[in-house]
Amino acid sequence: MNKLQRQLDDALIAREVRRDVVAGLIPQFERRIEQGKGDESGLTGRGLVGTYLKAGDLCGAQGQRREAADFYRQGDALAEKLQQAHPDSDKAAGNRAALLIRLARVAAVEKKPAEALRLRQQALELQQQVLGSPKSGEVPPVEAKASVAGTLEELGDHARALKLREEVVQARPTSAAKADLATA
Repeated sequence: MNKLQRQLDDALIAREVRRDVVAGLIPQFERRIEQGKGDESGLTGRGLVGTYLKAGDLCGAQGQRREAADFYRQGDALAEKLQQAHPDSDKAAGNRAALLIRLARVAAVEKKPAEALRLRQQALELQQQVLGSPKSGEVPPVEAKASVAGTLEELGDHARALKLREEVVQARPTSAAKADLATA
């Protein structure tokens, strides 16, 4: 019993430490966002979009859904501007799709299934454009396929998602790709 109790205590301590680390990172992300405002074009803008995404993910991991949704919405607004300013950037489309997926998950938790579906479909459309008609070549086809597969899974189209995941594994037979397929 002592060993089991120690393992349980260690797990609880590890969870508390993770929570504290994540809580400490959020202000750092907020500072980076403030520093990046005003220069939201090109690579700086993309980095800022990524920061909003990560900050939202961290808040979500902390159970702070409202704060996570705020970061995702701000990131999506910037991602949409960047996509409009750089219509030939596959990366801009992919970043926007990633934020739309996060916003769809927020909508699903908030019991807004129609909004969640609309956001997922919008993300899928962007991802399929990057996969089927790449404009800049910034996103490797295997990465685009993996993104489409993930969205198809969220939409419940598991057969098509599995087919794409199998293609990903064939294209890059790494342990990460195999793990990706195993979770499908």
